[in-house]
Amino acid sequence: SAYYASAYYALGTTARGVGNNTTKDYFYSDASFVRLRNVSFGVDFAKLFNLKWTKKCQLVLSGRNLLTFTKYDGMDPEVSSGASNSAFDRGI
Repeated sequence: SAYYASAYYALGTTARGVGNNTTKDYFYSDASFVRLRNVSFGVDFAKLFNLKWTKKCQLVLSGRNLLTFTKYDGMDPEVSSGASNSAFDRGI
């Protein structure tokens, strides 16, 4: 059909396309998501075991982007299609 043809062929100002520099809505995808971005866990062994010979002896574990809940088809819903990394073209 003409609608899907215009998604692939931008033919200037003809009825089948609206220009070469536009993204057609055929390629749009819902990029909404919920992400567990940062988690940190730390233990100070000097306080935990009451070590008198040291002030601090810490072990810190951290994780980044551990879980992402989305229906987006691509790899990452935060990545944009262009060089500007605009919030308006994410999910394309």
